[in-house]
Amino acid sequence: MDLTPSPIQEHLLSEISAFVKEQLPLKRLHGDIAAESAHLRAFGELGWLGMSLPETLGGAGFCLADEALLCRELGRALGPVSLLAAALAARIAHAADRPCPLDILSGEAVVAIACPTAAVNIAQPNAQMRLFANGAPSYAVLVSAHGCALLQISRDADLRPLPCLEPSVTMLEASLSTEALVVRAEGDALWAGVLTLIAATTVGMAEGARDLIAEYAKVRQTFGRPIGAYQAVRHPIAEMAARCEQAYTQTMFAALTAENARPDAVSHAIAARFLAQQAATKNADGCIQLHGGIGVTDEYDAHLFMKRASLTALFAGGLRPLLDDIIERPLLGISGE
Repeated sequence: MDLTPSPIQEHLLSEISAFVKEQLPLKRLHGDIAAESAHLRAFGELGWLGMSLPETLGGAGFCLADEALLCRELGRALGPVSLLAAALAARIAHAADRPCPLDILSGEAVVAIACPTAAVNIAQPNAQMRLFANGAPSYAVLVSAHGCALLQISRDADLRPLPCLEPSVTMLEASLSTEALVVRAEGDALWAGVLTLIAATTVGMAEGARDLIAEYAKVRQTFGRPIGAYQAVRHPIAEMAARCEQAYTQTMFAALTAENARPDAVSHAIAARFLAQQAATKNADGCIQLHGGIGVTDEYDAHLFMKRASLTALFAGGLRPLLDDIIERPLLGISGE
């Protein structure tokens, strides 16, 4: 299976990367974070929020691997979590062969990622949940191995704001028992796709932390030499790069196995999710450590990657259930490859 991006994907990646760098510089997270939801419309106007939806359902008709490249760039820039939530909403609608609400695809509506505090019956959600979004959400996506749902949040819903360590993210506590179920879907193909997009976003975060400290190591000097000249700095950065490469290749492989409906697609998606989260957390920690004492100060960006990595670890039920799942899955031998 060829993991090399095609010429079309190379062009797409170039366009996405340039747009994300322009629209989502890290310095924005030190300013007016209330404006984060405004970025949704910019991505919606380009059709990127439903890029993997078929054209018949209002999307752009790209594949999962293409969408993973978008999520990876969003992760590098610590993009709004509601962008990822909108992409997950579109994928749930696709799995159910239903059109995604137009206000989600256009970026007009804010979508939250719902993390239940206990097991939830996906057919009738009835539990206290933590919602993570950028502003007041109109929808919430609930994703799990047992099924995924897109819920509409009514204006009179009881949403209780909570302080969030990640300053650009709105965290709310809510009960979605009375909310309208917009669409519900389940199946291994959907679950593999959801995990792959979350993994791709997390890979981008790991790469962002790596790039941040690599650039800092070129300009920060001690005893008249850049700190990157010392093995104690150079070697940890090399380990960060190795983690990124491992997580990225596994994530793209997971995307391709899901697109080709291989029976082991979910296993590869779980592996990608775990490796990406591990890379993001360890790289963020290394980035802070190699910055020295200033790594935890507010004016630097290093701590932002650790906060976002800690937040993303909660998505899709966390890592422990995924590890239990992959241990219980049978090993599948695929011949002829």
